[in-house]
Amino acid sequence: MVEKHFVAVNFRLTHSGSFSLYGLFDLVDHWAEEHHYHKEIKRHYEHHKPDGKELGYSLELWKHINAQVVAIVRFTVMVKRLKDVTITVGGKKEKAQHGDVFIDLDSLLERHKLHQFENKPYIYFIRSVIDRFMYKNLMDMHEGELTADIKGFHDRLRSFLQKEEVKRIA
Repeated sequence: MVEKHFVAVNFRLTHSGSFSLYGLFDLVDHWAEEHHYHKEIKRHYEHHKPDGKELGYSLELWKHINAQVVAIVRFTVMVKRLKDVTITVGGKKEKAQHGDVFIDLDSLLERHKLHQFENKPYIYFIRSVIDRFMYKNLMDMHEGELTADIKGFHDRLRSFLQKEEVKRIA
């Protein structure tokens, strides 16, 4: 049995214009490796339409904090009207993509029940009442760490998209 607790919900980014899709995915991979998260692809789709491709990815980045608690960051990106373009930046030609990007970030903590007696309904109820009203449970101790991770990830994604926009203008 698993108990889930959402920590940071609905961190959103939107970008319209040219950007590097492969650079975005490299940034996600690098951030996950830097913060010791494992990556799992949950959903991927690609549709070809007359005005460009529509692309969607849903990833879960997770790491074990201790034996019972798992920190999860859900990363969802959807790109509409995606077209491959060649742009000249500083006298060099670069391959890039042009389209509308929508990014959603959520984070949650999962607590796995390890013992059989914890799965009984009356013990589960009593334990949840005690955890909520008497003292902090295992999940509340790690909220700050996960919140800092998700805010840092959001800021890094935003700076990446802004940097790409400034690089294309200059």
